Amino acid sequence: MAKITFIPKNRTIDVPEGTELMQALRLAGVDMDFPCGGEGTCGKCIVRVVSGQVDSDSLGILSASTVSEGFVLACKTRVLNSAASIEILKQEGRKGGQFSKETDDSYLVRHELLPKDWQFDPLALKWVVNVPAAEPEDGLSDLDRLTQAIQKDWEKKEVVYSLPVMRQIAEMVRRQNGQVTVSLIRAPAACHVIKLEAGDC
Repeated sequence: MAKITFIPKNRTIDVPEGTELMQALRLAGVDMDFPCGGEGTCGKCIVRVVSGQVDSDSLGILSASTVSEGFVLACKTRVLNSAASIEILKQEGRKGGQFSKETDDSYLVRHELLPKDWQFDPLALKWVVNVPAAEPEDGLSDLDRLTQAIQKDWEKKEVVYSLPVMRQIAEMVRRQNGQVTVSLIRAPAACHVIKLEAGDC
């Protein structure tokens, strides 16, 4: 028999070796939800092994780093023939006995699958620029002034335009007092303008 203590409830129960923690919880009168019926797919029965040894098969849904910190799924964990202390975590999604819509299942995602910081920097984006009005004898075309407005925010990278975009420039820089939304695809050495829209779009 194995002596299992559930904290912070401080309830202790003796169960045979091989008993699932899910069943031990029920026998000890500890209330916990198992929305997937103990299939190990929802991750709502996560507990932490504070002391002792258990036999767990939780890696299918929990990351290796989470399991290494002692977290396991009660429905996928069996007790061994030794004493163990199991911490019952506050279940996310429960509020006053009711289910709330605010849940955080991020602990279920393997950390190596999460995006890196640089991946949040999009390759294509929309950017609003303000193209100054033409000045007498400044010698700058609409294309020059749009390019300078883009380079003001995106350094001195080369700005490349397709022919259909170039045909729109004169109209777009005049429609909303020079405010233009530019759709850019950024390459290491250049910004490729693929679309122009008048105003802040």
